[in-house]
Amino acid sequence: MLITNRFHIHFSPKENSGGNTASPNKRNQDNTVKNLGDANRSETLKTEYTEDIPAGGEQKKRIKQTFKGTRINGGVAIGDAYVFQKTLPNVSPDEISDTDEEFRKLSNAIARVIDELDELINARNTSISKEEAAIFEAHKLIISDPELVKEVRSAIASQHMSAAFVWRETISRYIALYKNAPGKLMAERAADVLDAGMRVLSHLTGIPIDRPDSDKPVVLITDELSPSDTAILNPDHIVGLICEKGSETSHSGILIKSLGIPAVFGVNDILGSVNNTDACILDGDNGMLYINPDSDQLELMQRRRDNWLKSQKMADAGKNSTVFTKTGERIHVLANVSEPKHVEQALGRGAEGIGLYRTEFLYMGRSQAPDEQEQYEVYRQAVELMNGKTVTFRTIDIGGDKPVGYLSIQKEENPFLGWRGIRFSLEQTEVFTTQLRALLRASAHGPLHIMFPMIAIPEEWRKSVSIVEQVKRDLQRENIPFDENIQLGIMVEVPSAAIRIQDFLEEVDFVSIGTNDLTQYIMAADRMNTRVAALASYHQPAVLDLIEMVIKACIQKDVPVSMCGEMARDTEVTERLLEMGLRSFSMSASGIPAFKLHLLGDDA
Repeated sequence: MLITNRFHIHFSPKENSGGNTASPNKRNQDNTVKNLGDANRSETLKTEYTEDIPAGGEQKKRIKQTFKGTRINGGVAIGDAYVFQKTLPNVSPDEISDTDEEFRKLSNAIARVIDELDELINARNTSISKEEAAIFEAHKLIISDPELVKEVRSAIASQHMSAAFVWRETISRYIALYKNAPGKLMAERAADVLDAGMRVLSHLTGIPIDRPDSDKPVVLITDELSPSDTAILNPDHIVGLICEKGSETSHSGILIKSLGIPAVFGVNDILGSVNNTDACILDGDNGMLYINPDSDQLELMQRRRDNWLKSQKMADAGKNSTVFTKTGERIHVLANVSEPKHVEQALGRGAEGIGLYRTEFLYMGRSQAPDEQEQYEVYRQAVELMNGKTVTFRTIDIGGDKPVGYLSIQKEENPFLGWRGIRFSLEQTEVFTTQLRALLRASAHGPLHIMFPMIAIPEEWRKSVSIVEQVKRDLQRENIPFDENIQLGIMVEVPSAAIRIQDFLEEVDFVSIGTNDLTQYIMAADRMNTRVAALASYHQPAVLDLIEMVIKACIQKDVPVSMCGEMARDTEVTERLLEMGLRSFSMSASGIPAFKLHLLGDDA
């Protein structure tokens, strides 16, 4: 069986593929309106028309098309289509006589790829983050997995085939298994297996890996971009990105956010409907792709692109501004980060504090947990970088979409409703206590708050606080300094905590609303499943009502409340949230300048 989680993959040699993958077929409907998926919100509108464009002395027919997908990055991109689809190269089934030589080739190829990935992770001139590095650490685990290597070696010996051929066939089979696996998270890992496996195959065959590149501005259209491809994209040439698959939380989705180019994922059947050199307009703000637009539409969208580029410059100029409501109340704009490097970037974007520091990424992409001293150094660095501005650390949120292999978390049928967040920490008290010691020690260097994730009932909060108090007593006995008045709070992301928020407000120092998980739990809709994307939306009245209830309850009890989900940066709902009374918004650093510009422009 093939077992997977986000940063660790385990292969078993007894799994059979049983999965067929077929490339998309070209659609040739004329004057046809076709909904490609009411369930997943991917729509296509096609109208064939004729343009007076010389093409071999004849008029050239083009198909005007409109596609809708899921927004990953906003903005407008204009350029020719560049259709790119990566597949494993064919390898001839060469028989061999020296199996030991093939074993040596396999071992050398894997070792060379591990060296390449280490170089990519550790190179001084790279801007790769801890979160991004964890992805490539996972690729090392994929190709060096003992059972995968054992399976390939066994096939080489029994079939007397070359290492290249056997590796190619084995990886191809596992890619098919991933693509046909139930659950979107499982299916998204196919890109990681392809990416890592292709690196090894390149060394075995000598065939260079085909990478997407262009010498002019293009809109890249692909099935799913691998992490390696995403990491080397040149935003001067690849001005926009469209993917048939993937999501905001897929590995390519994580990496593409750092590039800042317009991107839309989950666009069904795009590869079978678009040709290279088709004219493209990508509207990242609305998740739209226009193929072969007419001149009026092109002119309109060019103005939008010009305005977008202009607004980016204006936003950058005003990123350090202080923003207020119309009545003069201060609005606090904070950043969500995952490591000290992100803290520096957040400061450069105008962050007034860190509203969410995701500590779990320190645990990922490695073979054992970070010890207390390592954690202390990382947390201290983040606090010192903020120079007096508050950093709110969320304790380890392991499980769900962020499992860690060495912690031996068992596979669950529904990990988002399982053993994760504070549930994990309260049972794994050694891991939890080590982290709390490091956080408390770091609090001696500047304002630091601690926030507990996935709190569902008051008993979980109180047990967490009791462990903090015990750690405090231990540090006092050891004469280790810390902030004895450190602020402790909860993330409200479980509906039970939101509905019964009054049960917490007499005890907590602050509340942060995590809208990403709260939304999917309220609506019983997986936020990574495009088929239920319309349900998994914070625009749903039930979500808005519950958020408003939490905000107003906190205000009534004079408990500071902030928001740290994707909703916090969405300027379409900012006015509604301000009307509810929210005054603290925490978001990815890249969204801060535009968010402040919106408030400054509207004189909020």
